[in-house]
Amino acid sequence: MMKGFNKFVLQYGTDSMTSNGKGIPQGGSVDNDGSMWRVLDHGAITLADRWDLMYVGMYQNIDRDNNNGTEWWTVGVRPMFKWTPIMSTLLEVGYDNVKSQRTDEKNSQYKITLAQQWQAGDSIWSRPAIRVFATYAKWDEKWGYANNSDTGYTSGVAYSDTSAKTFSRGDNDEWTFGAQMEIWW
Repeated sequence: MMKGFNKFVLQYGTDSMTSNGKGIPQGGSVDNDGSMWRVLDHGAITLADRWDLMYVGMYQNIDRDNNNGTEWWTVGVRPMFKWTPIMSTLLEVGYDNVKSQRTDEKNSQYKITLAQQWQAGDSIWSRPAIRVFATYAKWDEKWGYANNSDTGYTSGVAYSDTSAKTFSRGDNDEWTFGAQMEIWW
């Protein structure tokens, strides 16, 4: 039997509790008559003496009375190889797919990150941790949210891209390089 941790979560919210909690109204109002449900499974396991793995899978459906909800699913894995008790290499792979209730179109994105990490201990949960990383991300977006500068459109409401106006990041990719420190307790 593998050592590890797993958490399975079912969440349900109604009315104004259907927000993602990011401070973005996304067209919803205080008296929104909608619902949100989420199924989430995440955890970490020890695969072998020098290998650990974190994972996540989630499905979320937000149904708003103004048709500005989303259906979102995401999956991700993060294997970790431990070179020493304080140095490891991480590979992170993730995929997201978000369908707009209003536009009936899907945005998708995947990313791959390779990181070298120095951490206070040999567990995948050990913190603090310092990482240097390289990430490749590829997305294909067909819709986005209007903002205050989009004249003639309602801010926070989802709209499809057109030949005259783009609300999304389109079909594109990018590389990101950087350093990161993670501290929590």
